[in-house]
Amino acid sequence: MPNAARPTPTIPTASMADVAFLLLVFFLLVTAFRSEVGLRTDLPPALSEPARVSARLAVLVGPEGRLAVDGEPVSAEAVRQRVEAFAGQGPVVLRAHREAPYADYIAALDAVLLGHQDAGVPPRLALHQPED
Repeated sequence: MPNAARPTPTIPTASMADVAFLLLVFFLLVTAFRSEVGLRTDLPPALSEPARVSARLAVLVGPEGRLAVDGEPVSAEAVRQRVEAFAGQGPVVLRAHREAPYADYIAALDAVLLGHQDAGVPPRLALHQPED
């Protein structure tokens, strides 16, 4: 038997790309993407001109989590009491150092909100990141 030219075996790949794209679309549609959960903050509506505020109370969360009100070191309970006494006179500015522990920032935020709640005044809160 003479050596006949044997056809080289081939794999039909014409529909392989279609199957790959269908699988890609399928996995994109059935995958549940995780949504990040954060703090709920109700922001006030934008004003056409900046509001002029004469009085404000500044609360600072330091890098080690220490709290200060207008530059004076205080405890979280003292922050609540100072905010309660100040409530209604102007906004409370809450500043957190970039290295401040997140738990201490939340504790300061809770103290500020509790101070407003104890005074029976809706919170006026400005959140800032201090300059280094």
